[in-house]
Amino acid sequence: MKKLFFILLLAVTAFSCAKEETDSTFKIDPLAKISIKPAAGTILRSLETDTTHLSALEIVKRASVLQIFNKFGSNQDSVIGERGFDVTQKDTISSIPKLYMNCYDIINEDGSYVSDFIEAKNILLIHYNPLKPYDASMRDTLAYIPNSVMRSAEAAIKIAYADKDTASCYQVFNEAFTFIPITGAEYKILKDLNQQ
Repeated sequence: MKKLFFILLLAVTAFSCAKEETDSTFKIDPLAKISIKPAAGTILRSLETDTTHLSALEIVKRASVLQIFNKFGSNQDSVIGERGFDVTQKDTISSIPKLYMNCYDIINEDGSYVSDFIEAKNILLIHYNPLKPYDASMRDTLAYIPNSVMRSAEAAIKIAYADKDTASCYQVFNEAFTFIPITGAEYKILKDLNQQ
């Protein structure tokens, strides 16, 4: 009888532990998207008042890749990755045009944290000639996600992730990431100022 009681106790304990592990697992909807929108004040659809920069709509239409530079704090300024945008990741019909990334660019489907994008700095939206995607002379700098935007989003995501707060994660995914139009020459000046 003692043996039967012990086996039942083990089964109940094992079931309780398994249930706790399942309940405490942090999961993000694998279909969740990260929005990259124009910053407040960006011209959305007209080039009449600014002939130097593209409108938000034109940036979204033309963006080929998001170029990710080194993680914040490094003295090197080298590209650590690029991720492309296909037509399904470009919203050109809403009142505010936007680009989409997948949630697993920040949090994997298994719930693990991915640091490459969220901890990066000097993130650019680039247009390139598809026949020569790696030829620097064939690339145009379209827009920039300010480092201050990335640091705020990083802090908010880390808090939400630690708290296993999916609602706050989705809020950051939808609201935090904004770009500003910028030319290649303007970006070079900005980068030089940031390194001083």
